Amino acid sequence: MKNLFDTCVLIAIFTVMLARPAYAYLDPGSASLIIQGIIGTIAAAGFFFRTYLYKFWAMVRSKPKKDASTDQED
Repeated sequence: MKNLFDTCVLIAIFTVMLARPAYAYLDPGSASLIIQGIIGTIAAAGFFFRTYLYKFWAMVRSKPKKDASTDQED
């Protein structure tokens, strides 16, 4: 796992060092699309974690089921 992390860090460093200016234009439509994507990702992640958090709390708070054979009287 550490080797994978070290490799990713080295690749990131070399990518930043070898970057050249793009001389590109970013119009307002592109910026709003990027912001919309970020907000949508945050909302989807919040929904995903909330759903599984509720399932986790339901599992933790549930009462243990009684054995049916011990409740019967002979």
